[in-house]
Amino acid sequence: MLARLFAREGRRVAVENPGFMDPRNVFGHEGAEVVPIELDDEGVVLGRELAECDYLYCTPGYQCPTGITMSAGRRRDLLRLARERDLVIFEDDDDPETQYDGQGQSALKAEDQDGRVIYLSSLSKLLSPGLCIGFIVAPAPVIARLRALQRLMIRQIPGNNQIATALFIQQGHYDRLLQKTRDSLAQRAALVVQALRRELPEARFSVPSGGATLWLKLPWCHDSLAFYFAALEQGVLLDPGSAFFIDPEGEQHYFLRMGFGSIPVERIEPGVRALAQVVAGHLRSYRR
Repeated sequence: MLARLFAREGRRVAVENPGFMDPRNVFGHEGAEVVPIELDDEGVVLGRELAECDYLYCTPGYQCPTGITMSAGRRRDLLRLARERDLVIFEDDDDPETQYDGQGQSALKAEDQDGRVIYLSSLSKLLSPGLCIGFIVAPAPVIARLRALQRLMIRQIPGNNQIATALFIQQGHYDRLLQKTRDSLAQRAALVVQALRRELPEARFSVPSGGATLWLKLPWCHDSLAFYFAALEQGVLLDPGSAFFIDPEGEQHYFLRMGFGSIPVERIEPGVRALAQVVAGHLRSYRR
């Protein structure tokens, strides 16, 4: 709905590169010019390309796919840039509150004093995808226009789903589930990291601090899509890095996204070992 409301021909929408592919496709479909913005260890890089855009779509917490959490300093600089350049920020917090290592950052919207951040989040990942409950925090005029647009597009989420979810939160079940989820993700992340360091010591990655994925850079990979299918044949399911980059050529072939949120802990080590075998086999086949 945000793309339908804001994106049109002549508007420039900045997106993270690498980043979640669906938003950039939707903004482009609505006629906007999609501008890729690079990332560093602190999040979105602030430069001339971003300053010349009308909007920025970003995930400051556990960025998809890299897992980077935008630093406090970068957040302040981004909000200052938005104020100075009349930039509107769409903050997608699709995996909220799952920080399990260190002190989590508050939402960018919580620091927004100028009404320049439109905040999007969801309960679907933590509770159930079938609930289809998401929410937006934005200035009242924007909410009014989104309400009108919603009636033309998707109508309304079933009331019983909303009531059941509200009761679940009010009675404290959500907080207990959140803590249980954090503990589970922390255990899985630690096992993935240990297995990677043992089975693929030459691979590069940042230790996850939240969320349920890990962004892995292989020492060598000729074709991440071919690698994906080779891994799939061995029962290893992952996302090829090329799916997250706008440019179909280049260094993205070295990257993979590994998910560990729902894998039984006893299958993590064998899975990483199988992944290492696929890496070795892929290298041998290319050298022939």
